[in-house]
Amino acid sequence: MDLSIFTTRCKELDKRIWALGNEQGYVAVDGVIDPKRYFGEPLKLLWICKEPNSQAEYNWRYQWCFHDEEWVRGVKYTTFYKRFIYTSWGILNGAGCGWYDFPDLSNPDHYPGLFDSLKRIAFINVKKELGESRSYDNEIRRHCAANMELLLSQIALADADVIIFGNTLRYFDRRDFAIPSDMEPYVSPVRNHYYPVGGKLYARRMASGIFRDSGGRLRNGYSPERPPLEGGRHSATGINRGVKQSETDACTRSTSA
Repeated sequence: MDLSIFTTRCKELDKRIWALGNEQGYVAVDGVIDPKRYFGEPLKLLWICKEPNSQAEYNWRYQWCFHDEEWVRGVKYTTFYKRFIYTSWGILNGAGCGWYDFPDLSNPDHYPGLFDSLKRIAFINVKKELGESRSYDNEIRRHCAANMELLLSQIALADADVIIFGNTLRYFDRRDFAIPSDMEPYVSPVRNHYYPVGGKLYARRMASGIFRDSGGRLRNGYSPERPPLEGGRHSATGINRGVKQSETDACTRSTSA
């Protein structure tokens, strides 16, 4: 598939989601944020989350929001987006194992391009209709069943190397991702649950950040939230506590478990 076809297919899926606004209420269009940039990424990252947290009375697009730095600045300290921004940045930019290898969200002006990683990913919600800060399992499950063909089309088109589920894998059939039914997840020292399958990494539950070290291997670590000040110095974080290499070798296209 070339870039032209890929872009066309992204637009076709965008139109299908937008049309749901006439059936399900107001929706947030999701998917590949920037087809040209995503298409050229050597390691592709897809997030599969539950629903948009928005009370807007109109349809809107994540593609608009993730390209709008002021919008990102406005949400960067919320629990989800803090972890989302750091993890996306770490995976795509080859962050090292220490806290100081990461940009400082509290001082983004000192880190040009800090939010650029959000333009290089794919991001989808199981439920396209706008929701609230609290999600309801039965409602998410119902929307997932109704949207399943669309969701699987989005996932197939993204063809990501790293798929991070926002506690949403349970709404799918694991066979859709070639995850054996009897396969137990790897559990990292910081409680991330993931499946390395067929050269891809499926993160079922992300308790902490996942990032790429300077050698290009994916590692697990604590979400790099800004540590408290202690005696004029920043305390160390646990971001350098990676999983052993035998677990991480399966997480990139060039290596396998």
